[in-house]
Amino acid sequence: MEKIAFLETNESIVERAKELLKEQIHSGEVVVCQIGTRPLEQKAWKLVKDGFQAIITRGGHYQDIAALNLGIPVVRVVVSASDILLALNHAAKSYKKVKLVLHQSARFNLEEYGELIRIEVECYWYNNINEPERMINSFELNQDEVIVGTGLVQRLAVRRYLNFINIMVQDSTLLNAYVETKRLLKQVRQEALRSNLLESVLHQVNEGVAVVTMDGRILHFNRKSEELLGIGADDVKHVDIDTLLPGYHVGAYRQLKPGECKDMLITDKQRNLAVSTSVLSLDQTSRQLLLTIQNVTQIQHIEQNIRFMLAKKGLAAVFRFEDIKTKDAGMKGVIEQAKRLAVFDGTVLICGDSGTGKELFAQSIHTSSARKNGPFVAVNCAAINENLLESELFGYVGGAFTGARKEGKIGMFELAHKGTIFLDEVNSMPLNLQAKLLRVIEQQEVMRVGSDYVIPLDVRIIAASNRELVERVQAGEFRRDLYFRLNTFELAIPPLNERKGDIVYLFKCFLADYEGVELKEIKLEPEFEQLLKEHDWWGNVRELRNTARRYYVYRGDNRKEEILKRNLEKSALVTDDLKINIRELNKVVEEMVILSMMNHNVSKTDIAKAMGISRQALFKKLNN
Repeated sequence: MEKIAFLETNESIVERAKELLKEQIHSGEVVVCQIGTRPLEQKAWKLVKDGFQAIITRGGHYQDIAALNLGIPVVRVVVSASDILLALNHAAKSYKKVKLVLHQSARFNLEEYGELIRIEVECYWYNNINEPERMINSFELNQDEVIVGTGLVQRLAVRRYLNFINIMVQDSTLLNAYVETKRLLKQVRQEALRSNLLESVLHQVNEGVAVVTMDGRILHFNRKSEELLGIGADDVKHVDIDTLLPGYHVGAYRQLKPGECKDMLITDKQRNLAVSTSVLSLDQTSRQLLLTIQNVTQIQHIEQNIRFMLAKKGLAAVFRFEDIKTKDAGMKGVIEQAKRLAVFDGTVLICGDSGTGKELFAQSIHTSSARKNGPFVAVNCAAINENLLESELFGYVGGAFTGARKEGKIGMFELAHKGTIFLDEVNSMPLNLQAKLLRVIEQQEVMRVGSDYVIPLDVRIIAASNRELVERVQAGEFRRDLYFRLNTFELAIPPLNERKGDIVYLFKCFLADYEGVELKEIKLEPEFEQLLKEHDWWGNVRELRNTARRYYVYRGDNRKEEILKRNLEKSALVTDDLKINIRELNKVVEEMVILSMMNHNVSKTDIAKAMGISRQALFKKLNN
């Protein structure tokens, strides 16, 4: 648990802080201490020793404690404008002139609040704890003048028997300091986790990582580097990188620019190492070299494994219709329709929003078809670079293009022979490939890139798209003939928002899976069920599953429960980036209508009449 110390000299402020933070004090998170003016150093270091993670204080104490470099956040109680205005209004009741002495951190602009101040004010600013004493000693006050300031100024004024009014910190100011401290502690905690994570990752990666200075001194050495180079992390302090890697010379890399990388092979009787060197520029004056070191034999082994896994990737369907859980009558009808389509060996176009389970239906159709013992190859057309999609789908022969494998590569359609290929997000396929895909579907044969012969295929095609596909056809961005060729059978999956009866049911199913219990054992609070029903499930079943996972993880933690509920607010899905300027949209539509009618030789008089405006208004729109 976090421990925060609140240090204050003013007894009144101490009592108010205890009242405001009584819950935190009771839990042991906060300790409020009334302190004297000196000494602070011993007190501050004892707080660090006792496990306190942050200190809140104000005035000169802040500078004294911050200067100690305790290694924990020190948060200043920043005097607000309202705090100062209250003190000035109090002074106006008894005095005619104020000398206002403030630290530069105070949030106050005298000119901005001039109309609210009923007394003459001279403002004095200081930046360190020595300046106020010189200021106070220079003041000559009569009975109509008063000094207004904080605790540090008060001690100096009282010592000279000068009139003084203390700036009392309001409750909101104290609470803001506490909130700011919590934010800083959270940031510190996240930075520590990030640092620990990075350290763990560096030690877990299966390649050596070393950071060295431009003169060859080793700053960082992970465990894999110790293994590959046969030296412990403690011993590398006494040698340089050129000694550990025979033939490696730091000087050859000093002119490397950020983003550049040089590789070299280091070979001796015991090892073959591939060393890649790049530059780390932490700032404009500091440059180090980053070395990644790999065992060549291991690289070759990894490449062999990758080839094997790539050949097997996506070649099996695991879902069946029984895995599709629903209580919705419409969804049950879609399942029955899909079961009927599975029997017929034609192309199927599955339409639905993202997250509705299009691949789940595609796999189920495959596992219920006569091709169930054949491969099921899934291809996400949007996830593959446009320049690579053709070679990924149809394969290529050796040397077909720069960077091609010497032995060539089999395409996804060939991998799906005697089975099913699932083209997900087919609406994102570029036009130049759509004609080739159409030919493959119609001819049931494929030609690899760079080849001069065709390969016969026996493949069933299932494609999936969101509801924008028809719009793309109408816009000329998707071939009409390909659309109808894919659309032999169409399956429309309703979004979760149209299946209200499934929302709570599916949520309980997911939760039962996470908890490893029977569905009937899952009980939800009625208020939470209502939140689920009212939520706009923009992410459909995928979003619902993620929500169930968060609920499973955070349930029982009151703070996390509140976070979960806020995540379910509809407004959380609407960001400023999604807001539409309706006025601009209407203007664009209006212009498109006018230009379309003009292109069809409709007179301006008729255009104005059709739009219900005058000719003068029409000419004004055309000239804008």
